[in-house]
Amino acid sequence: MFSTAAFAQSAPWDRLENGGALYAGTIDDRKNAVEFVCPTTGAATLIVKSPQFRVSVPDEHQYTLTFVTARGRTELVATAKDSDLIYEAADLNAKVTLERLIDDIGASQKFSIAMSPFGWHGEFSAEGAAAALKGLLDRC
Repeated sequence: MFSTAAFAQSAPWDRLENGGALYAGTIDDRKNAVEFVCPTTGAATLIVKSPQFRVSVPDEHQYTLTFVTARGRTELVATAKDSDLIYEAADLNAKVTLERLIDDIGASQKFSIAMSPFGWHGEFSAEGAAAALKGLLDRC
């Protein structure tokens, strides 16, 4: 196991609507990204991306993502697919957990994500997150 830290400054949050789907997220200088997606059909989804995942994260493996915000910690189990880590809010409990995480990020100035057991760690700005994420899951 090895440890990698991603401490690059992330960009302010953006929100985009494309083909009826809503996206909100941020990316840093190292191309680590966090995206929340409300697709036109299906469940709300959280996607964590990093170039490091391409060689170290095989598809269909599950990883625990620990988010640390000003309000505390949230742990989610994400599944690797196409070099991304994906958490799908497929049921009511998962959607409530995702909504709480969105609220926690929006109430913070910054947040971090740690991935076990891989050892990856990323820090992101929450600048503009509250506005970008507001009501994002309402249509999911």
